Amino acid sequence: MSIIYFLLAILAVIGVIVGPLLFWHIRKQLREQKNYERGLKMVPLYIHLPPPSDDKESGARDEREINDEVISKAQIVYSIIASTVQKGMKHKFYGQRHFSFEIIGTYGSVRFYAAVPVVLVDVVSQAIISAYPNARLEEVAEHNIFSPIGKLSGTVGGELTLKESFAYPIATYQDIKRDPLQTILNALAGLDKEDGVGIQILMRPADPSWRKQASTIASKKRKGN
Repeated sequence: MSIIYFLLAILAVIGVIVGPLLFWHIRKQLREQKNYERGLKMVPLYIHLPPPSDDKESGARDEREINDEVISKAQIVYSIIASTVQKGMKHKFYGQRHFSFEIIGTYGSVRFYAAVPVVLVDVVSQAIISAYPNARLEEVAEHNIFSPIGKLSGTVGGELTLKESFAYPIATYQDIKRDPLQTILNALAGLDKEDGVGIQILMRPADPSWRKQASTIASKKRKGN
């Protein structure tokens, strides 16, 4: 009997160790399949934005006031999008639906797009219009940044990852000396007509635990830990 108990104990230990690893592996595989499926149900939206204000350059408004206005617009977009988080075991297993904001430079022009799941088109459109009332959204065909005369060797891609924890800002607006978006637009404006560049930011709503973790880190930093 002691041998049987010993074997059962070993099997229990193996189950405790291997079980979670097997679960995470299976979930990862199924999530990837689900993301491919979701990617086929995305709607490209072309975002027509009004020309930027020249208040900052002309000195008509205080720089801090302009920064606060820009941040408040971003908060509007993030708040509306965060409200789309879906609860339940299914969404915990497969993850939340993702969408993307894209800056596309092709044929000598720069355009802004959003790729949105069909069920979230109205929500994302509302978020953009709420932050930028003069913006106009147009559903368009899928865009292609690749030149028909290009070669595979001339195609380069990359992905940026955070060096620190997600709770830390990449840079505060006090640290940024220049408008980062304007710097990107200036670089894309210098492309040749045969070149194509796409900058894509993937986003999805997070559950409350994400916010709690960031708040905990911020609290520790305030206390000097």
